[in-house]
Amino acid sequence: MSPWDFICELILEQRFLLPDVDNLSLDGHLKRLAVWQFAYMSRISDGLRKRWTLHRFLNRLRLRQQINDSYVDRQLPPEANALDGVRVTTVHASKGLEFQAVHLCGVHGADFSGGNEPSPLLPPEAIKSSPQNYQEESDIECHNLLYVAVSRAKEHLRIFESSDEFPYPFLRAAALQHAIGEGVLTVRALAPLPKPSVHAPNQHPQQVGSARVSFDEFRTYDRCPRQYMYRFIMQLGREFAPNSALQARATVIRALEIMARAGDFRNAITVFYTEWIKARLPEPYLDIQLWEQAWNACERGASILAAVNGTHLVAVAGINGMAIELPWGLVVPALGGYRLHTVGFYPSSAIELDKLKKVVGQMMSCTSTDLARVVEVHMFDLSRNSLLEFHPITVYSRSALNTRTIGILNKEYSVATSDYPCKRCAYAYVCPSVMT
Repeated sequence: MSPWDFICELILEQRFLLPDVDNLSLDGHLKRLAVWQFAYMSRISDGLRKRWTLHRFLNRLRLRQQINDSYVDRQLPPEANALDGVRVTTVHASKGLEFQAVHLCGVHGADFSGGNEPSPLLPPEAIKSSPQNYQEESDIECHNLLYVAVSRAKEHLRIFESSDEFPYPFLRAAALQHAIGEGVLTVRALAPLPKPSVHAPNQHPQQVGSARVSFDEFRTYDRCPRQYMYRFIMQLGREFAPNSALQARATVIRALEIMARAGDFRNAITVFYTEWIKARLPEPYLDIQLWEQAWNACERGASILAAVNGTHLVAVAGINGMAIELPWGLVVPALGGYRLHTVGFYPSSAIELDKLKKVVGQMMSCTSTDLARVVEVHMFDLSRNSLLEFHPITVYSRSALNTRTIGILNKEYSVATSDYPCKRCAYAYVCPSVMT
C-alpha cells in the first residue's frame, strides 16, 4: 500500500483525526489545513525514482525528525493557492508565484546589495575572476532577488521600511529610490509605534491601561509572548494535547480548587473522580499507576489545605492599571497582613524556579485585596513533597512584573528570548520562529 492510500484510508474511511468540516472558525480551518499538508506530504516521493512505499515514507519521516527538517511537512498543496487568505513566505519561496497584493516588510537596502565578502575557501581568483567582478555579480544577484519580490504582485504592492528596526544605518535600495524618482512608487509616512514607558526606580509605575489576567496567562506571557498571543488572544487549538501525566496533574489542581472553594475536603475521592472523568482520562483500572500517583497527590494536597483551615482567595496584584491574579489558595492572618497557602506542581529547573520566586514576590508587593495585603506565600510542591516560601520583592522599572505588564497592555507579542519554550510548544505549527 502506498503512503497516499494509507493516509486516505486512515483519515477519510476510518475518520481518524478528521477535523469537523462544519467548524468554520479560524481554529477549524487551521486543523483542516494541517491535515491537508500532512496528506500532501505523503503524496510526494523522495525523488529517488524508487517505489514510494509506506516503509520508505516512515523512514523518511524519522530522518526529517532527527535532522529537525520540517520544510516539506509544511509545504502547502498547489490547490491551496485558490484559498482566500494571507500567505507568509520568503522571497525565495515566492519564486514562480503571483498574488493580487504583496506586502514586503522590513526592506533594507543593505539586504539587496552585494556587500558580502567573498568566501576565503573559494576566492574569486580561484575561478578566474576578480574581487571587482565578484561585487558586480553579487549586486546583480541581489538586485534580481528584489525584482523577484516586487514582481510577485499583480495589482497592489506595498513596501514597508523602518529605520528603527535595523542595528546598522538605514539605506534605501537603489532600485526603489530610482522607482520613486520616476514616479512609479510613492512614499507615505506611517505613524510611529508607541514606545513602552520607562519608570524611575522606587517610583510607582505609571498606569498605561486596564486589564485582568490570570496567573496562568501571565506565566505564559513571561515564558513566550507569542505563545500567549496564540493561546489566549487568538485562542488557537493546540497541535498536540498534553500527555496523560500533565492532564492528570491539571485534574489534581482543579479538584483541589473545587474543594478549597467549598471549604470541604471530606469527599475528596468523589470530587477527584468526577474531574478525572470530565478530563477524559483512562478509567483507573486501565492505567493503575497513573491513577494511583494522581490520587496520592490529590489526597496529599487535600490533607495539607484542610490543615490550614483558611479562607479561599484569589489575591490580585495591581500594576500599570492591570490586575494580575496570584495562584489561588487559602489565607490565614499573619504579621502585617495575610499568609497565602497553595499547592501545585512546580518547575524542577533552578532557573525556572528562581524566575517563579521573583515574579510571585513582585506580585505580593503589589497585592491589594478586600482582606489585606499578602505578606507571605507558602507553596507546597506535590511532586517533591517540599515547601516553597515566598516574600515580597520591590518592583523597579526593569523588574519582570513591570516590563511584562507593559508588554501585555501594549500588545507586544515578540518571540521568546530563549528557544527553551519552543522545544515543546503546542503552537509550532503556526509560529514562524519555529518554521525558520
